[in-house]
Amino acid sequence: MTTRSYAEVRQDFATRIEAIGGDWNESPLVAQSMGPEAVANAISAQRGHLTFAVDVTKSEAVQQRQRAADGIRVRSTVAVRFLARQKRSTTAALDAALDAEVALVAQLLTFDDTWPVYFHVIYTGSDRRALATGEWFDITCSFSVDHRIDLS
Repeated sequence: MTTRSYAEVRQDFATRIEAIGGDWNESPLVAQSMGPEAVANAISAQRGHLTFAVDVTKSEAVQQRQRAADGIRVRSTVAVRFLARQKRSTTAALDAALDAEVALVAQLLTFDDTWPVYFHVIYTGSDRRALATGEWFDITCSFSVDHRIDLS
């Protein structure tokens, strides 16, 4: 089985999300720093909508037998956080944000020749909130990914 570093897993997810097209674009900031204040400071308001960040938040070994030559099989939690414009708290804006979330999940669960065959990706859930500024929805989708890391 091919190995992937944690950074490569993060990059694979980001590349896959950008392939959705439209307004999806990767944030220059890490997920923990990406919020409504980031739109004013590091991300232009025009690019804020569907700006995302990917983080590998947790990893754990999934087998007892481990050999450096084979790499270690791990299960990582990958979080994808994105912003969607709220547009004066309308239900149409909420529906658009929810549709964007479904498009993201579908993209990450659709396997073809552009997605690493050595990943096993499972959608585990989403957290959604409307930000107090009234301008953005903040959505985080979580995934479980089985992969191997190289120890050599």
